[in-house]
Amino acid sequence: MSQYRTWIRIGIVAAVIVVVAGALVASRWLLSRQSDTNTPDSAARQNLPKPTREEVPVGTVVPEPTSTGLPADVAQPQDVKRSGNESSPYLRTFKVTVANGAVSPANIVAYAGDILTLTFESKDQAYAFAQPDLGLAWQVPAGGFKTFQFQAAAPGKYIYYCPSCGGPDRGPVGYIVAAPK
Repeated sequence: MSQYRTWIRIGIVAAVIVVVAGALVASRWLLSRQSDTNTPDSAARQNLPKPTREEVPVGTVVPEPTSTGLPADVAQPQDVKRSGNESSPYLRTFKVTVANGAVSPANIVAYAGDILTLTFESKDQAYAFAQPDLGLAWQVPAGGFKTFQFQAAAPGKYIYYCPSCGGPDRGPVGYIVAAPK
C-alpha cells in the first residue's frame, strides 16, 4: 500500500508541474499576442492622429490692420492694441468666414503671448471646431456667429479643424500661427 501511495504522490506532483508549465506557456503566449496588437503596423500607423502643432514657418510676418499685400489666405486683423502697459500683450481681433466646407482666410497670424479675439461666421451649415494643443473647441451655428477669446501662449502653427466634418484630412481646416517675438 505504501508503494501505491508513493506512485499517487508522484502522479499528483507530475500533474501539478504539467499544469503550472502549461499556464506559464499560455500566459507568455497571451502577453506576446497582446503586445503584437498594441504595436502599430503600417496600416494602423496611417490611422494614428496627425500632429496638430507644427513649427512656425521661417519668414512668418505678423500682419497689422494697415498691412498691404497680404496673401489672400492670411487674415488681416481688424484691430490691434495693447492690453495694458508696454510689457503687456497685444489684443488682436480677427474675423473668419466658413462656407462650403472651407475657412477663409485660413491663416490667423499673431505673436506668441498675444490675446486673440476671433469671430467665426458660418454662411451655410453649423460647424464644430477643435484645436487640441491650445485646448480650444467652439461651435458656429448655421448662418450665425461665434466670438471667443484666448491667449496664444506658445509659438507654433496650430491646425484647427471640424471633427464632425471628417477631421483635418477632409476639412474645413485653418491655422492659428503664434510667431515668436
